[in-house]
Amino acid sequence: IIFLEPFDFRNQRAFGYDMYTESMRRSGLQAARDTGLPVISGRVILLQETDEGVQPGFLMYLPVYDISVGNIDNVLDRREHLRGFVYAAFRMYDFMEKLFAGQEITVDFKIYDGNGINEELEMYDSLRASGNAEEELCSPEFTTVRTIYLAGRPWTIEYKSSVNFAAGEAERILPLVVLLAGMFMSTLLTAIVYTVRSSERRAVG
Repeated sequence: IIFLEPFDFRNQRAFGYDMYTESMRRSGLQAARDTGLPVISGRVILLQETDEGVQPGFLMYLPVYDISVGNIDNVLDRREHLRGFVYAAFRMYDFMEKLFAGQEITVDFKIYDGNGINEELEMYDSLRASGNAEEELCSPEFTTVRTIYLAGRPWTIEYKSSVNFAAGEAERILPLVVLLAGMFMSTLLTAIVYTVRSSERRAVG
């Protein structure tokens, strides 16, 4: 990591780190390099975390190539002419809080990295985020599990009807899956545009 902003206390903890030395980060870097597309990593604990309030996180990578050589349209060319990456780091609970700010959600859900439910790869728990973890002791009326693919990475979402879920609203569960995926991708694309433009301005300057 050779440039990072804002250069505050948290980000200084990650400055100079070689992300290729850690397997989860490395696989994301390699996937972005070979596809030429934005890719998100698997579940990581960001270097910016301190001893308090640690959250799961993920990274988004966008490869940058030397386009002066002409068209780069295959894996070998991408590997040979890779210049580096623009990346963004996300703390999962902070990200989800902003994503659903001001919205009333009547479905409790957990997000897991990868295919299937794996407690060790839990990314987010809406009950824990809302401070209502005791509701987990209640048996939900409806449950469903869906896997969505976001920027090359599968996430498994486990939905459970909350205690406030009205009896006639079961049909809202599946649309919520679609809503979550769409909102998440829109936010990722916005972050990509911002980081790329910021990188271009720094390069010109």
